[in-house]
Amino acid sequence: MKKTLLILFCLYCKNACGQFAIIHDTDGRVYVRKAAEKANNIIDTLYNGEPVWCFNPACNWYSVDFKKHGEQLSGYIYKNRLHF
Repeated sequence: MKKTLLILFCLYCKNACGQFAIIHDTDGRVYVRKAAEKANNIIDTLYNGEPVWCFNPACNWYSVDFKKHGEQLSGYIYKNRLHF
């Protein structure tokens, strides 16, 4: 019983925490957006190979946190631009 509860707890924690991903796009860059929509709300650009932390998938968009120039930033990236 303890092992079963431990396994269930670990699975729950995996879903509750963020997931590490790498930017991967055929264009070589990805636009980070202020909102989870394809409108003119670009706040930054990330390039292939840069790491991000992904949280809270919303439809086809992931909320991401990333570091640039020593500053912690966040935004949204379309799901097929990330390699988990």
